[in-house]
Amino acid sequence: MVEKQSKSLQEAIQEYQQKHQRDPLPIFDRWYQMAVEANVTLIDEYNLLMQDLEPFGGLPAKKLHARTAKVSTAQFISRMMVRNHTIKVDPDHHHPPPRLTEVPLTSEWLEDFAEFLPDMDLAFKNQYSTPPPPQPTDLHFVPNTSLVKDTCQNLVSSMHHGFVVKPESLYTTQELVPVWSQSKLNTFQDLIMPSVHYHSAKPGYNASNDPPWSAKLNQLYWTGSTTGGHNDRNRKNLYRHHLVDFINSPNRIITLLNQTLPQGPWQPFQTTLSIMRHLFDVAFTGIIQCDMQNWEAIKQEYRLHDRQDADHAFKYRFVFDMDGNA
Repeated sequence: MVEKQSKSLQEAIQEYQQKHQRDPLPIFDRWYQMAVEANVTLIDEYNLLMQDLEPFGGLPAKKLHARTAKVSTAQFISRMMVRNHTIKVDPDHHHPPPRLTEVPLTSEWLEDFAEFLPDMDLAFKNQYSTPPPPQPTDLHFVPNTSLVKDTCQNLVSSMHHGFVVKPESLYTTQELVPVWSQSKLNTFQDLIMPSVHYHSAKPGYNASNDPPWSAKLNQLYWTGSTTGGHNDRNRKNLYRHHLVDFINSPNRIITLLNQTLPQGPWQPFQTTLSIMRHLFDVAFTGIIQCDMQNWEAIKQEYRLHDRQDADHAFKYRFVFDMDGNA
């Protein structure tokens, strides 16, 4: 794929025209130059973004502006304004939840190319991303990734997701509304953007804190807080709780695959999780998003680990990425 990417502006224009059956925007040359300077590897691969934007092409500009203004009044939605190539957060429509900094970071991010932006308003959803619902438990391998991510086709698996069970926050609309988000279910029409934390000033990778592969623990590592939904009596069905409970149940019956010959078939067999429990380090580090009457019960149910800094994950060969709120 890398070899097929455009090597010049003219090639990028031709690839854009062929893929999208229209000419690129007038400032495409400036965008191309910024992409080259940023060492973008897959310079032609923006199919997901184009697919997300496609439905909005049929809406008049005035209607898009009105719907953006309307949705910006909702909780957890913030409006960012571009005026005369200057970016600022609308103080009357700024609703970040506690401790989250996506909107200031996004504003800083957009400053890099504000000179090319016209006057416009942008609505951003201010919460962390969430992976898609897990695949059905009777599948040993995932034969179709698109089908696995389809919420409607995987209702049983979806019930292990806090968004479906009991979301901490949920706001829906029957209108086509341009809201920028870091994740979405396949039935939603959010415009997907990368996490702005890639652009933040947080400390970057430090090789001295990363041991060689041979010295890493041969385990899968994940720790985090009890986010992803409201913690009530149905909390064991929440996404993170399901994982922590599953991994820390040594007597749980599981199905594995075994290959007796190098070229032979894989045969399923049943055993208990205890035979591979040593391969996991998975636990909660904090209890949040719950009522006080449930806090003590949750503490008794789960083995809480001390919170570690980000570099602690380098000690493990496998680090599982499972965010909470969406």
